Order: sequence, then structure tokens, then C-alpha cells
Amino acid sequence: MIRLADLTTRGMRALRSRGRDESGYSLPELSVAIIVGTAVLGGLFVLVNFATRSNARTTSRVAVDQIARPAMQRIIDELHSTCVYPGIAPVLSGSSDTQISMLQYNAAVDRYDGGSYNSGTDASPVPVVRRITFTQQTGTNPPAGPITDYAYQVSGTAPNWTATTTVLNRATLINRAVRVPLTSSTSVPIFRYYKYVNGAISTTPLPTPLSSENAKLVVQVTVTFMASLSAGATRIDPDNAVTLTDSALLRFSPSNEDTNKAGLPCT
Repeated sequence: MIRLADLTTRGMRALRSRGRDESGYSLPELSVAIIVGTAVLGGLFVLVNFATRSNARTTSRVAVDQIARPAMQRIIDELHSTCVYPGIAPVLSGSSDTQISMLQYNAAVDRYDGGSYNSGTDASPVPVVRRITFTQQTGTNPPAGPITDYAYQVSGTAPNWTATTTVLNRATLINRAVRVPLTSSTSVPIFRYYKYVNGAISTTPLPTPLSSENAKLVVQVTVTFMASLSAGATRIDPDNAVTLTDSALLRFSPSNEDTNKAGLPCT
């Protein structure tokens, strides 16, 4: 038979035993746990921050690419439309590293603003003069600014057409293009012009602005520019920059050194 006194005695002993129990974490153990926990949380923060910035950078580059690539494609498409007649050199003298002037036959231009510009016939076309111009904004480094496409009415007869001051069309292809920097003071030209040498396209661009003689030899135009979101009025954000380069061959067929038109444009 269990007596009440025995139960009371056992209960008191259990309470005293629990009171003397000193099990738990020591101060060094708590310090180590805090340090490890802080390191893990810091690592997670760095990882999340990097992923967020990387995603923002990728999104920005995609946005820039979607703006810049159509501009490049339009320039190349217009270069591919420059041979208005066999044997007539399309690139005009005076073209430079920031502006190209070229003959082009494009019926779409004729309908601009409902005008009545006479484009001639397919057998005897009357072209327009295209001028694609890069205009540097003051104080930008590397040089940055818009690329604008102009179409001018021509006067004269083939092959001595000249541009008038009558603008048939004008379009801004990109609001902020950038010359690709080489050093702190030099950059890649927007437009480079090449001729044939010994049956192959030269690796050295022609000097600009193009002379009358050199303009007659241009068979390839290379276009290079960089696009970026602005980091301010005069700076470019390099993290969002996209560099584009493409070339257009201004011939109907590869050069043939056995003909008297070897290496000439639009032949």
C-alpha cells in the first residue's frame, strides 16, 4: 500500500533533481551558432542580391537589343537596295565614318506624305539619295547620339544624279547609338568602306571622307555601333551595352578578275 507521504517525498526529490540539472548550450557553443547563422544569412543575401541584379541586367540588355537590332537591320536592308542600275556606284563621295550617302531606288519612299515624286520605271529608275547620319551629342564619352535616315530628291540624269534639298522622308532609327570605344580617346567608326584588292575584299578600310575615285570602288560597307541605356546625360551604362556589327556587299556576284569590271560595285 502506497502512502501519501511516500508520494510527497518522491515528488520533492524529482523537483530537486530537476533544479540541479545544468544541461544546455554553453557560451562558446552559442557564439559558434551565431557566427555560422550570420555567415549563412549573409551568403543567402549575397546570392539573392546577385540574382536580382543579374536578372535586371539581362532584362535591360534584352530591351536594348530589341531597340538596336531593328535599326541595324534597316540600315543593312537599305544598303542591299543601293544598286539602282548595273555598273553605277551607289556610295557617293563625301561619305564619312559618321555619315553615308548612297543612291537607292525604293518605291516606298515615293508615297511619303502623298507626294508625286517621279521614280521613273524599272528600266530607267530615278533613285533617291539616302543619307544615314550619326550625330554625336555634346559631351558624351564614348561618343553617343541618334542615327537618322534621310531620303532626298535627286536632280540630273544617270549616272550623275545629285541630291537636292528636298527631303522626301526622315526617320530616327535609334535615339542613342554609341561608337564602340577602342581606347579612352579612339573608337570604331560607325561606317567603314572596303574595296576589292586582288580578287578579295581588302581588310583595310578606305580613308574617309571618300574621294570621288574611292567612292567608285566601294563594294562593301560595314556598320558598327553600340546601344545602351543611358546612365546620365553624358555617360553610358556598360552593364547594359549591346554591340552590333554587320556588313553589306554591294555587288550582284563575287568579283571576277577576268572581266573589265572586276572588283567594281553593282556588277
